[in-house]
Amino acid sequence: EVGQTWASLVWDAPLDSGGSTPHAYDVALVTNTEEEVGDAAWRTDSSVPGYRMKGLRGNTRYAFRIRAWNAAGPSPWSLTSEVWLTAPTVPGPPHDVVSSAFGLWAVSLAWQAPLTDGGSPILKYLLSASVNSSEFGNISTVVNLSTVVENLLSSTIYRFCVRALNAYGASACAEQTLRMSSVTSVPSVPLPPVLLDVASNNVTVAWQPPEFF
Repeated sequence: EVGQTWASLVWDAPLDSGGSTPHAYDVALVTNTEEEVGDAAWRTDSSVPGYRMKGLRGNTRYAFRIRAWNAAGPSPWSLTSEVWLTAPTVPGPPHDVVSSAFGLWAVSLAWQAPLTDGGSPILKYLLSASVNSSEFGNISTVVNLSTVVENLLSSTIYRFCVRALNAYGASACAEQTLRMSSVTSVPSVPLPPVLLDVASNNVTVAWQPPEFF
């Protein structure tokens, strides 16, 4: 049986005990890179042929080898078990986050999808921001790999956090820091006003805001 971070192993005792009943077993881990963790094995300190392995990574392939101990020492390692895949987990963090100012009060953010989805499809991305080293506060959820954040303050340092979300939870934070520009010039000229209404003692006019402000 295998879970997200654990695997319960059982095996048969050696056919030949060597004249002394096994008093312990070693369990060696083989990862999906097929590299055995050498002598860094787990000792069961029990004659029972079984062990619950903990501390594994989710959505990762593992295999195992066993050896028995009796009073004379350890047996050779067993053949490698079948490969087991642990249960899905949260995704890895997004990467290559880039930002660029979009005028004085907005920023464009883009990122790459996580290198691993944790074994479960990415549902969306969670965006939060920190203002001048404050705590992160949620801004929005995004289904694409980019977004524009508006209504920011000029001359302010923003720290943005992007996390990927799947059915098992949210990833670690991928951060990007940006300092918004300060106001350095007057706005451009507004477009000419339009007369909307004329009354006996007042008129109503309207106009478009400047193109640059």
